[in-house]
Amino acid sequence: MQGKIPLREAKYHFLLKLIDRTSFFRIFFIWISIIVVFAGFYHVITLSSGENFLTDFHGNKITGFSDKVYYSFITATSTGYGDIIPRGTGMRVLAIFNVILGILMMAVVTSKLVSMKQEKLLEQIYHLSFSERVTKLLSGLALFRGEADALIEDIKRNPVDRKTLFSLKIRLSSLKLNMAEIREQIVDNHVGRISDAMQLEQTLIRISHVFDKLEEIVELMNQKDLTFKNPQLLEEIYIISNLGVQTVTKIKEDNPIYTNTADSVLKSIGSIKRNILQFKLINTDKEIEINVSPEVLESSEK
Repeated sequence: MQGKIPLREAKYHFLLKLIDRTSFFRIFFIWISIIVVFAGFYHVITLSSGENFLTDFHGNKITGFSDKVYYSFITATSTGYGDIIPRGTGMRVLAIFNVILGILMMAVVTSKLVSMKQEKLLEQIYHLSFSERVTKLLSGLALFRGEADALIEDIKRNPVDRKTLFSLKIRLSSLKLNMAEIREQIVDNHVGRISDAMQLEQTLIRISHVFDKLEEIVELMNQKDLTFKNPQLLEEIYIISNLGVQTVTKIKEDNPIYTNTADSVLKSIGSIKRNILQFKLINTDKEIEINVSPEVLESSEK
């Protein structure tokens, strides 16, 4: 039957998963335990049989248990100094099994050590990569702040025309992507969540600066009694605001130390939303209706 995994292959995968789930120290303990158990077998057989025993290179019979442990370890690691020799068929067969199991367990211990080292290296590489990604996102927020200052000066000095609105739309599009990625790192259960205290604080500060500027832009447009053919630009701001609410609320919940800063940002976002809803569509007295996906609106009322 197609799609069915052969029994042998299934057992192989199960064994790999079992080894992967088992800690290095547990595997090492099992390896040492096997060596001691075989030493016990050597000792019992030596005491109970006259034909199967261990001798030194002079032919003297080995009776001490510590010597049996030493021989089991040397055999399990396939070192074979030759200073202790198995005598009798039973003892030699036992030594063969000792070698086989010892080498297998030593291979598992070695592979586990290599695996641990690789995981550590990958973790360091990922951490560096993730830190660079967070830095890039924070740079994006800082860039918007700088561009917003120039845009605010333009709005203050000149009438708001299509060129100004188009420039604002381009900047809002980039900001929305940045805020969506930051929200993903902080709100969603993600392996790359921002957990470094300094990065988290910087993130909150940059978000605060962004929404201060966004609030100023919206207030200026409101003062100039702007009207819109469609609410697309305002919807962009509304979506960004909701991403900000979700992100800042999560930071506040997980890190009460930032409560005051978070509350200040949430206050700015609330002001932005209220101002957005005061705009009018062109040539009508109809109020703005913001149409965005339910999951974006989800946290706006919380």
